Amino acid sequence: MPTIFSGLNVALRALLAHQQAQLITNHNIANANTPGYSRQEAILSPAAPYTPPAMNRPGMELQLGAGVSVTNIRRFTLDFFDTRLRTELSASAEWDERSAALRQVQAVLPESDTTGLGVRLDAFWSAWQGVVSDPTSLAQRQIVINSGTGLTQMIQNRYNALHAARESEDQQLVAAVNQLNDKAQAVARLNSQIIGAIGAGDEPNDLLDQRDVLLDQMSQLSGVTIHLPGNGDAYVSLGGHIMVAGGQAQTLSAVIQNPLSDPMGAPTMHKIIWQSDGSDAGLSSGSLAGARAARDVDVVRQMQNLDSLAQGLIAQVNAIHSTAVGLDGTSNAFFIGTGARDIAVNAVVANAPNKVGAASAAATLPGDASQALAIAQLSQSLVMSGGTRTFNSFLADAVAQLGTDAQRAKVESINHTVVKDALTRQKQSVAGVSLDEEAARLVQSQRAYEAAARALTAFDEMADTIINRMGVVGR
Repeated sequence: MPTIFSGLNVALRALLAHQQAQLITNHNIANANTPGYSRQEAILSPAAPYTPPAMNRPGMELQLGAGVSVTNIRRFTLDFFDTRLRTELSASAEWDERSAALRQVQAVLPESDTTGLGVRLDAFWSAWQGVVSDPTSLAQRQIVINSGTGLTQMIQNRYNALHAARESEDQQLVAAVNQLNDKAQAVARLNSQIIGAIGAGDEPNDLLDQRDVLLDQMSQLSGVTIHLPGNGDAYVSLGGHIMVAGGQAQTLSAVIQNPLSDPMGAPTMHKIIWQSDGSDAGLSSGSLAGARAARDVDVVRQMQNLDSLAQGLIAQVNAIHSTAVGLDGTSNAFFIGTGARDIAVNAVVANAPNKVGAASAAATLPGDASQALAIAQLSQSLVMSGGTRTFNSFLADAVAQLGTDAQRAKVESINHTVVKDALTRQKQSVAGVSLDEEAARLVQSQRAYEAAARALTAFDEMADTIINRMGVVGR
């Protein structure tokens, strides 16, 4: 049978419920600018009415309400947005990394009408044409040496700069692996706390937010796949290999790979493997995949172009110059080296301009410059790319390819960033904190709290009347 204390209980429930609602609203306001925070809301539900349905219930025709209670603290989040957003975070990070690397490559391979490797090539061919014009001039032969030295130094410098860019990407790869391992360990620790909290009937919303931030960061790094089974756990896999499950995390290692496995034979580059079994990590997206693609594809392509150019110059020029005769009657190779890394003008020739070969060994005239002319004519010879391109057109193709690669990476980066930003805004519209809405909700719960307090006061006065004033009439 309802009593005066039932009213006190209903009012007290209302006070406690709206107090908790205000605390949650205050929590939202406090975290309005906290990265990764998802707004929360107290879900109010009527308490179980009196009396409960039963065969032995008291003789009452109606059920009376028992007030309100907070049955749940709702966390505003949508798994669809999280999954889709993480996919774009991964793709955006990959192309951002490649775009940044290609901008760096463009910076070390500048080409214009006045500077660049194309200008040095033209100067080299022109120097040989000068020898043709004045075969007995030591000054013209010194110009050939100087232009050849400038050309080979630029090739070496560019090759070394590209190698340094590869090493930079490799270092970023190693650093990103360490970051990924740290975040995987952090997710595993949060998994244990979240599973325990949910098992105890709690709602660890703030822990879930912290874990989501880490999962987003892992997606940016490596494009991990995330599965939430519903018990508070988060399974994280990479390339079909479980990385995090429950409170356990598997780690990656960056180890020096066999130089034979590197496209340029570099002895210091790393590969990413699972520490547990040594298998390949299977990176397919994220900044890790972007750094590896930049290192092993984008930069390597330009290094190979330089190598092909240097090897072509060494082979074609030496094929003629090694049979040509200098003013001293000797024949020497003009270039030495095996490629862009070590191409140089032969020191024997560089230190003695009279050893620059211009005449044919079979020539009988003292002013013969047939071999110098043959070298000068290499500028128009189809000796590159399987006999389809000249040296200059081969270089122009390489420059154009670099521009195309850089533009593609930039466009992909922009496109994925646009989608990522749009999804982020959509997620924020659901999970983000609106200070205006929270202020309105704060006022609403405050008014309800004040009304409940007045109701509690009224029932308290009724109880006081019954307890302290009844039965004293006429005394």
